[in-house]
Amino acid sequence: MPFSKAKQIILPSGLSADLHWKAQESLAFQESSVLWHLDFSFSTMHFSPQDFLKSQVHLIAIEHFCRTIWSNFKKNTAGVILYQGATDFSRLFPKELWLESFFKWLDLFIQNVASEHELRETSSIFLDHYYELYAAKLFAEVMQRLLVFLPEECAALILIEAKEPLAFLAQKFSLEWFESFVLLDLKKDHLPFLHQEARLGICFPPDAHCDQEMLVQINAVLSHLKQKQIAFRCIPESRLNHFWNGLDTILVFSKTLSNQGKRQLLGFCATGGRVVVEGEGLCLPQEVSMLDFLQIF
Repeated sequence: MPFSKAKQIILPSGLSADLHWKAQESLAFQESSVLWHLDFSFSTMHFSPQDFLKSQVHLIAIEHFCRTIWSNFKKNTAGVILYQGATDFSRLFPKELWLESFFKWLDLFIQNVASEHELRETSSIFLDHYYELYAAKLFAEVMQRLLVFLPEECAALILIEAKEPLAFLAQKFSLEWFESFVLLDLKKDHLPFLHQEARLGICFPPDAHCDQEMLVQINAVLSHLKQKQIAFRCIPESRLNHFWNGLDTILVFSKTLSNQGKRQLLGFCATGGRVVVEGEGLCLPQEVSMLDFLQIF
């Protein structure tokens, strides 16, 4: 992977940074491939609903990067790191500041969820889970706003500390939100749930049908596939036909599948694709059970 061989150079870009990057530029002259880390000091800051997506500090740093670094080092720039760190984004969006917005989001979430009673009577542990998911969505919006100001041909990287269960990471970093980014771990290796060369896709359920109980089931399957060294890529059900290029098999959890999802799987079968079903059968043309699929390996 080219990113792992590139020299990473940190560009201080936080609130207190002076944006004087001459020393970093001198280092870059010696390298054939550079990854620029725009360090916005996310670990020491937080967003409030009032300044969310309004702060110009990060945009000023990106504009300065484009005028200076990008202009001088475009040819040997492998990409730009917009974030590097942990995956619990609730620290960026303190609950005491975002509680009202969170409950509005949760109300909409409940309206779309099958087991409405489960969420209304949820415990504080479950609320923490959903708040962490909510914070991940807010983080995605911040990243998307920053991305708009980067040159279109410049790869935008997000490096994460992949310590959480695979299923929760896949839910947080859904391609529905992060399609335009290169997602890697801190060592710049691919993430276990996003193998770009994988032939197996995992149809990931919509958030409204993916409570903690379902995540445990999904995580067991993903962990088993990882243990068997079977490469896979999680793709959102809502955009199956957009992300199935390169796949010859899609694994689906029938319990969570919508009618729209089933129609897309019929289209996948029509192209010669195979569907592995975990749970009750779907009567698809090219269907195989999860048990039969795993016996191949």
